[in-house]
Amino acid sequence: QNKDALLMKQLTLSHHHGFTLTECLIVLFLLCCIATFTVPTVRELWVRQQAESYMQQLRQALNLARVKAVSENQIVSVCPKQGNQCQYDWSNMQIAIFSGEPTDFSKVWKVLQPPVNNHQLRYNRPVLQFRADGSLNGLQNGTFAYCVDGYPWHLTLSFSQAGRSQSSLEPTPCS
Repeated sequence: QNKDALLMKQLTLSHHHGFTLTECLIVLFLLCCIATFTVPTVRELWVRQQAESYMQQLRQALNLARVKAVSENQIVSVCPKQGNQCQYDWSNMQIAIFSGEPTDFSKVWKVLQPPVNNHQLRYNRPVLQFRADGSLNGLQNGTFAYCVDGYPWHLTLSFSQAGRSQSSLEPTPCS
């Protein structure tokens, strides 16, 4: 009797050591469903983090340019630079920050890389200049917009004529 009970116990235990093909397929199906919903969300979080990081760097650099204009009592210019000219293409060119007028690139003291591929940075002027009092030169107030195609949001960084900045996340795609 002991031998029969021991044999039955071994048969019962050996039956519970693995998973059936049906159980494996169900788990695989559930994992695929979960991945289908989470991968796009994780990608959007990554893209938004890249955008927020870039706009934070831009804001810090522009605030530093404003402080430098005041402390050195001179104009500080910011523009996307190609050769020795300022351009309108804020998305694909390095952004130079330098002391002086936008025709004198001999005093460049900071360069920002353009946004990553498929990301766009827009501003309504080719140059942003801070005067010695920290305000913007002329009527250069405006808003930077950081856009990523395919996402229902964009980031903005607005500058008032006084040179103060404000950033926000807009819940609409760029137009």
